[in-house]
Amino acid sequence: MINGPIEAIDLDGGSVLWMNESGKELALPTNLLATKIAHRLHAGLFPDDTINGRAVIVGDEVGPTGDLVSGDVTDGTLQALRQIGVDVIPG
Repeated sequence: MINGPIEAIDLDGGSVLWMNESGKELALPTNLLATKIAHRLHAGLFPDDTINGRAVIVGDEVGPTGDLVSGDVTDGTLQALRQIGVDVIPG
C-alpha cells in the first residue's frame, strides 16, 4: 500500500502513521494531509519537514497473547484529528 520502504511515526492519541521513508528521494508528491496530521499531532518532524507519497494511520493495541496488533485508529487519535479539522469515520 505504501509502495516503498516504510517508516513508522508515533502520533498523539496512540496511533502510528506509516509512510514511505524514501518519498522525498523519489520525488513523490507532498502528502499535505499526512504532513498536517503529523505536525499537528506532534510526530517529531522538523517544522519545514514534509511527508511525500502515501501514508496510512493505524492504531496499536496489545492482543490477548501480549502481541502488538494493528487496529483501527484509536479513539484518542480520532479526537485529536477532529480537533485539527480532519473528520474520520472509522470502518
